[in-house]
Amino acid sequence: MTLVLRATRWFFKSGNYLTRLATLSARYKIRTQILMDCIHLTGIRCYGYTGYLPEEQVLGQWFEVDVKLWLDISTAAKTDAIADTLDYRGVISLVQNLVKTSKFALVERLVATIADSILQGCDRVTQVQVILSKPAAPIPDFSGKISIELTRTKSDL
Repeated sequence: MTLVLRATRWFFKSGNYLTRLATLSARYKIRTQILMDCIHLTGIRCYGYTGYLPEEQVLGQWFEVDVKLWLDISTAAKTDAIADTLDYRGVISLVQNLVKTSKFALVERLVATIADSILQGCDRVTQVQVILSKPAAPIPDFSGKISIELTRTKSDL
């Protein structure tokens, strides 16, 4: 408790809070997240050829992708101009194209590729969360779905 109070007093002394946050993160090797606005893109359905079994890479299967994008939308909220925000149609097209054209053995690699591509292609996005699901995984006597969730920030690139 004392350590937390001392750190809090130091943090809120006059000065730049973001610089102090970065200093704390680097010194203690902790991940910090500055609260920002989010755009959620859910239910992106695509047909793709990623899978461990050979027939998954030949026959393909359906995937569902949910994406959460952290960015500052305060300017767009005031101006009502699409130029001041992220046009999420491009993110949806990117996800659909990656799922459709990638042939990885593991969905873990596909979800990481999606996250990295979004962060590299969207300057406004500071953090992304991707949940990729296989609604009909080829597993005998299993009717559930398999999901992989991955969160990445620009600093992870």
